[in-house]
Amino acid sequence: MHGLFRYLLVFLCLIPCASASQGAIDRIAVERNTASLDIVMFFNFPLQHISHLPYRSGNTLHVSLRPILIGDNTSIAVEEIPWTPRKGVPLTSVRMERSSPDNYDLIMHFDREVNFNIKMEDNYRSMRISLEKISSEEKSPLSSTHTEPSPRTQGAVYSINLESSLVQFDHIEAPPDIDLFKRNRLYTTQFIKDGETWYRLRLGFFNSYKEAESAKKYLLKRYPRAWTTAVQPSEQQESVTTAMTDRQPVTLPDKEKQAATDSNNGIDSATWEISRDLGLMEQARQAMALEQYAKAIRIYTKILRDPNSADYQDALEYLGVARERKRQLAHAKALYTKYLKKYPEGEGAERVRQRLAALITATKPDREKLREAKHPSGGLVKWETYGAFSQFYRRDTDRSSAGGTNLRQSSITSDLDVTARLRSQSYDVRSRFSGGYQYDFSQAGQQNNRRISSLYIDLMTMQRKLTSRFGRQRLSSAGVQGRFDGLTLGYRSSDRFKWNLVAGYPVLRTTNTYIETERQFYGFNVDIATIANDWDFNLFYIDQSVAGITDRQAVGGEARYFKQNRSLLGLVDYDISYGQLNTLLLLGNWFFSNKANINVTLDHRKSPLLTTSNALQGQGLESIDQLLKQSTESEVRQLAEDRSADSRTYTLGGSYPLNLAYQLSGNLSVTQRSATPTSGGVEGTDKTSGDYDLLLQLIGSNIIKEGDLIIYGVRFSNTETADTTTLSANARYPLGSRWRINPRLRLVYRDFSSDGTQQWITAPSLRIDYRSSRYLRFEADIGSELSSRELNGTSSEKSESYYIYMGYRADF
Repeated sequence: MHGLFRYLLVFLCLIPCASASQGAIDRIAVERNTASLDIVMFFNFPLQHISHLPYRSGNTLHVSLRPILIGDNTSIAVEEIPWTPRKGVPLTSVRMERSSPDNYDLIMHFDREVNFNIKMEDNYRSMRISLEKISSEEKSPLSSTHTEPSPRTQGAVYSINLESSLVQFDHIEAPPDIDLFKRNRLYTTQFIKDGETWYRLRLGFFNSYKEAESAKKYLLKRYPRAWTTAVQPSEQQESVTTAMTDRQPVTLPDKEKQAATDSNNGIDSATWEISRDLGLMEQARQAMALEQYAKAIRIYTKILRDPNSADYQDALEYLGVARERKRQLAHAKALYTKYLKKYPEGEGAERVRQRLAALITATKPDREKLREAKHPSGGLVKWETYGAFSQFYRRDTDRSSAGGTNLRQSSITSDLDVTARLRSQSYDVRSRFSGGYQYDFSQAGQQNNRRISSLYIDLMTMQRKLTSRFGRQRLSSAGVQGRFDGLTLGYRSSDRFKWNLVAGYPVLRTTNTYIETERQFYGFNVDIATIANDWDFNLFYIDQSVAGITDRQAVGGEARYFKQNRSLLGLVDYDISYGQLNTLLLLGNWFFSNKANINVTLDHRKSPLLTTSNALQGQGLESIDQLLKQSTESEVRQLAEDRSADSRTYTLGGSYPLNLAYQLSGNLSVTQRSATPTSGGVEGTDKTSGDYDLLLQLIGSNIIKEGDLIIYGVRFSNTETADTTTLSANARYPLGSRWRINPRLRLVYRDFSSDGTQQWITAPSLRIDYRSSRYLRFEADIGSELSSRELNGTSSEKSESYYIYMGYRADF
């Protein structure tokens, strides 16, 4: 208990501090799996993956995300996540920026070129970036740092890497294009990574990079992860002995041979090594490569029904791997244990022992700074603390032709984000404190404030059956609408069901460093995992009261469908007290083999969310309790309904890769809003027939130098008050390994329909980053906005505004 007591003491010592405003990212975790190193981003609210560049490899990754509006999403401008580089993890920094009102940019920098695969988790509240270090033979032929023959070098020879796997490619189904495979050589290579042997299936050889890329287009449907690489002469020579087409084919019975021929569009599968069981193993391997783990589980399970199958041992091992990657860890552990009992010796047994051991400590801490001590009971206790401290000065001034110069802000903000963690063989305890203090230098001097965004303690058993969190936290599911002071409890009764309880007091402002008790809520919900292989559900009930009356009482849930190349999210929130639908959300994503994607969103909601507290709008009172002294409860509830309009938004978006360097993306949104009545001294609002917003972006990466990025954008919006056209350019360019510059320019033309006037806005800015060490970074951002508005063609109103934002950030 000494370790736990010490942990709680440190946690309590943090309470007097203040914390930074919490943004989109809650935390970062690192997981070491058998086949990859995974970096998992946990978000504070749901986000939709729109696109990313580069597509497969690089030392900088840019991910475009769109917030899914559930609850009170934080509107961030720039967010830097505490992260200190550690041994074996190539990630050096993580930054989140809001590039437009409806888009976030996630920028990740690595200390070397890496292969990556991006997957949004099935709750849209976390994203997994699986990394594989690029060996010398894997580096992209377009990379400026590779050591192999450049695509522009005369005499270079190329191959198409179709797949990489931990399983040997001994048996291949008939290829999709027999002529292409007859003209070229299908062969295998292998390499050692982290003590494991990896196998690659390749098709060669091509005399130019362009020729190989042209051939690859016909293979992407079958091999979506195919990539082109320059090869050494030694690989070309060794391919003679590893060629798949040189092996002795299996002879099939006439009926089976005819069936195989018919099923492959006339291609005689008997000329390839294939049988019934071998075909199933190949299908399962293909499913694993495509991350279709549910399909792989079905196939491996089918093979295991025959205990005499020659593939029983391999199927048992890789069924465990499929369960592990599907995050069905209890199933995986049971399968690995069964394997070791049945096959305790051999190379396979050693691999399975490593995987079984990794399951116990799969989730690695975000920092390397661990101090280990013996627990009194004899178990190992791991203690760690990490975080970041920053100070930034901001100055904003504006000047107009009518009112002279005005100092809007001159302040310094000190932010602290710290996490402490204690782990043993039986429990995992973690606390987080995030917040800050702002000191105002202006003459008013009345804007000094403290903020506490997060202050909580987590307790979880190592079996993950029991979870709890107590303190100031944030939740955007199960009917909870954002930040609150309170408690969450969870109990996992099986791999499929997790039962949850939540209760607390909503936090309206992070500057309130005390607990606001006027509103309180409690709720129940259940997570239901993996029904029909691809569906997950959450069902909830929540009851919130204010001043002794019902504030909100709702039922609803989420339905989530995930396949390899498509996903669907549905959400319903229905208020049973008011008999009104608060939220109905449908969101779909489709990804294609050529890296293009389409996304659709249908969003119907009350705006703002219908609660009795909405009745305070325009009343000049601070609490519902005060309002109830001059109005009845039914009158208060009617005022709340009057303030909540119906809002409908329809969005169609997508992205399309023009080539390896450039991507075109865009989205069209249409928003309609119902009218609200005049009541309680508050003027009503008119109905909007439809506000339109069209955004188009051209995004390029690695244009001038590895790691650079440029985004050109054009936006057209049509609202009831004005038509607006915006042109923008945003470039990020590395200067060596320590400096980065980020020039930006925005041009706006606005035509006001209300009075017939026009406005022009020019807004240039420049950000400079300098990383002096692994733990210390400096940043400066300066910019201006110049506005000119023509008034009735006879006069104009001009204004200027300037800002400077500079400071440092220290990780520890």
